[in-house]
Amino acid sequence: MVRLNNGRTPFFNYGLIYFAILLLLSAGNDVFAGKEAVTPGEELLPDTTCLYVSIPSAQGFRDGFSKTDLGELVADPVMKPFAEDLVNQLRSRFGETQLQLGLTWDDVETVASGEVCFAQMQPGNEKGAHASVLLVDVSNQEKEVQKLLGSIDETMMKRKAEKSKLTVGAHEVTQYVLPKKPAQLKPRRVLVTVDGAQLIICSHMQTMGGILKCRDSGQPGSLTTDPIYKQVMTELAKNAGSLKPQLRWFVDPFVAADVIRAARGERQKRRGESMISILRGQGFDAIRAAGGHINLATEDHEVLHRSYVYAPPQVPGKERYNGAARMLSFPASDHLPLVSWIPRELATFTSLNWEILNGFNYATSLVDEIVDTEDFVDAVLESFKTDRSGPMIDIRAELLAFADDHIVIFSDYVLPIQTDSERILIGIRVKDQAKVEQALEKLWKADPQAEKIQIGNHTVWQIIPEEEEDVPDLILGAPGIPGVSEDDMDDGEIKLPNAAMTVTKNGDEPPYLLVSTQIELLRKVLQPQPALARLGAAADFRFVHQQLVKLGAGNDSMLFFSRTDEEFRSAYELIKQGKMPHSESVLGKVLNRMLGPEEKNVIRKQEIDGKNLPNYQIVRRYLGPSGLFVTPLDNGWLVTGIMVSKQKLVDKQEAARANLTTASAQ
Repeated sequence: MVRLNNGRTPFFNYGLIYFAILLLLSAGNDVFAGKEAVTPGEELLPDTTCLYVSIPSAQGFRDGFSKTDLGELVADPVMKPFAEDLVNQLRSRFGETQLQLGLTWDDVETVASGEVCFAQMQPGNEKGAHASVLLVDVSNQEKEVQKLLGSIDETMMKRKAEKSKLTVGAHEVTQYVLPKKPAQLKPRRVLVTVDGAQLIICSHMQTMGGILKCRDSGQPGSLTTDPIYKQVMTELAKNAGSLKPQLRWFVDPFVAADVIRAARGERQKRRGESMISILRGQGFDAIRAAGGHINLATEDHEVLHRSYVYAPPQVPGKERYNGAARMLSFPASDHLPLVSWIPRELATFTSLNWEILNGFNYATSLVDEIVDTEDFVDAVLESFKTDRSGPMIDIRAELLAFADDHIVIFSDYVLPIQTDSERILIGIRVKDQAKVEQALEKLWKADPQAEKIQIGNHTVWQIIPEEEEDVPDLILGAPGIPGVSEDDMDDGEIKLPNAAMTVTKNGDEPPYLLVSTQIELLRKVLQPQPALARLGAAADFRFVHQQLVKLGAGNDSMLFFSRTDEEFRSAYELIKQGKMPHSESVLGKVLNRMLGPEEKNVIRKQEIDGKNLPNYQIVRRYLGPSGLFVTPLDNGWLVTGIMVSKQKLVDKQEAARANLTTASAQ
């Protein structure tokens, strides 16, 4: 029986990000807590800070989290082994960027009576330089602090660190120098001091000196006076009003990427430039910074988050940016009412406005640089147009020219959960149904991998790749050629994904070009949908949207909705089966990129032991629906999102029906 999904949009999946943050914090991350009683961390940090996370009150954050359904989920004893395994795996992969003290959230919370702040910076703005800082308000926690310092010392001695006492200004600092690994140019160091009521831990001598100098002088560090930081925090505060954040963050994405790579000792890409260098060269460094507020257990929401992406125009006029970054054009509109073919039974839904033809044209230079082949895209398009053994179609003039500026993406899954259970459908609004149908006919009629079938009054093209060809990575595909990853373009050959496509015919509604990863999902969509079988009639969708409207939704670049219990089910079940590394889902591919080996086409080993995970029906009751909207501003984009409890749904019968797979999965 067909049911729902683990699928997710490749644009903004904040549900996964925030769920992971909260899970890590509860289970034992190395860095956070807080309540302002001493000099705030932002006033001690330099303007070279590229990543900043602050929790004003450790106890307040813990109390707020414990009141949420997610907090109850993490606190459930049956989830403890999974949470610990997840944290350990992430630490083993990314631990090189941390201070490597072996601390847990409980360790930090024990000593924290005020703010806890974690930051990373690029000292002297020198490429390759990196520093990490942990600041903890430890007012009136003398005994607990001494115990923690003893624990740090014991950990460092076990790691065979050289210990020494240094004087920095008027302060005594304990320095630990860890043994240098073969690939390291310099040994790592950890500097620890308690200055008054503040515990300061740092990995860089000059940075530690600067922080202590700020404390001694009473003069704030340069982060608070940095115009970009001020712009981001001012915009967030304006939109939050009187609501004070329980967690706030700031990042300079391009500098942070350099710092994280340098701290990890990450080697360069196998060929050509790194992706960060390519994006910089294509104008995407116009995204100067981003920041956010997170609140837990508000009156109406389990989680409320606001994020601001600061990207001021680089050039006058409509294009705003340079190079391929000109594709960052997302007009605003009302995303309701929904088109009638969006089904009620789905896991994630995205409605996005994007200037598709311009975006495609601007993206060509980016794709060329990614594949390290000049005029690659133009050559491919020219071959489509002139090669007598091909379709002889002008893709820009005969297909893309009729693309409108609206995209719909939704996802679901099929039971039983397998590595290929995830299904995704993309709908692109078009200006002329007949012209697009003619283009599809021309494009596929002579292709031996394409099969023409009829579903109702719709002509559908099903594309079935040869078995030995790899299905490409959808979410990491090269911009401008949707569904085609960089590895699929080696030697100038493009491997097509499994897909089915058609153009909708629904009376007065605008036509959409539909592209689905599985033919059965397309069959489902093309069936006439009674009103109650459409997403717009679902109580959880309506409730989430009403809450978003209260927060300002209504004229936006993007609207996103997720049934998180459905969104995460496929990943959960595959972890339980020990098959997550083989998953063909978006999340599976992302995890393989993040956690897997550097070699191409090598499947990572699953390190999380899932065999003791409880039945998913125990977990899903904690996962309520979520949503967000993106508002374009003069200098960037504001993202506002929520997660709500299922108990908040007004119609309890509808709330029960929101668990669409419960009955069949028992």
